[in-house]
Amino acid sequence: MYTRCPSCRAEIKFDAPQNLEALPEGYKHRIKCPSCGVTIAVHLDQPVTTVSTPTYEVKPGADTEVQLEVTDKPVEKAATKKPGTLRNLIIFFISLAFVALHVVGYLVEKGTIKTSAAWLQTSIYFSGITGFEFLIKGFDSFKAMFNEDAVAMIVTYVIPMFVFVIAGVNVIVALISAFGGKYGRAYNVVSGVIVGGGGILTMFLPYLVPYLMYDVKSPIVDYLKSLVDGTAGALILAAAALGLVMIILVLIFIKSLENKPVVVKSEETATDAAE
Repeated sequence: MYTRCPSCRAEIKFDAPQNLEALPEGYKHRIKCPSCGVTIAVHLDQPVTTVSTPTYEVKPGADTEVQLEVTDKPVEKAATKKPGTLRNLIIFFISLAFVALHVVGYLVEKGTIKTSAAWLQTSIYFSGITGFEFLIKGFDSFKAMFNEDAVAMIVTYVIPMFVFVIAGVNVIVALISAFGGKYGRAYNVVSGVIVGGGGILTMFLPYLVPYLMYDVKSPIVDYLKSLVDGTAGALILAAAALGLVMIILVLIFIKSLENKPVVVKSEETATDAAE
């Protein structure tokens, strides 16, 4: 028969007593490890094979008796939690892209970035910064226009301003969370839907702004065709696609990072230890 010393992990071969069948139930056969001298008490109720190391320290050569018991009871491993670094980095870069769009849109509208490219000129519809500048520098005009047509002002200015703020907060929160390894599912679902939804809504702003602000009416089908047919709508379509991706990802990321406990059937387990 074989067992393994819990102190030095040496495999020990020993012979069972000849009168094994006549021994009382629960009899413990004592053997001494030839390597380190530890005395081991082994149950002989069933075949003994390999025994895992107990969670205590035994000094080699000490006259220590260790009781070992073979069991086939399942052992449940503790649940582990994966870090949320990758999720946070994904949210960080998507949110940063939307912040960059708002900055570029503001610079294009102010003339700091001079361009004749139609696709880049559409970035002005992402400029939540313009809304804040209008609110701060011309509060009375902003208030008067809001009172006159609240829907138009909300779509044209308030929503881009709100999306810009949430995207900026997302950048900061995601970066801090990435270093901490924790991912806030509830917050990211709400903020991701807002930022992603804002990106999708922006696709319709070139149609809605003239309609709401200046009562310029045209078939929406023609507008959507113009986005697809030419290059002018490339940036708007890309932002809408990015917004949709963000919404999908934050919904996927609702899944918990915690691994489920795994039940493993252990053939040999060291259960009791005594000095």
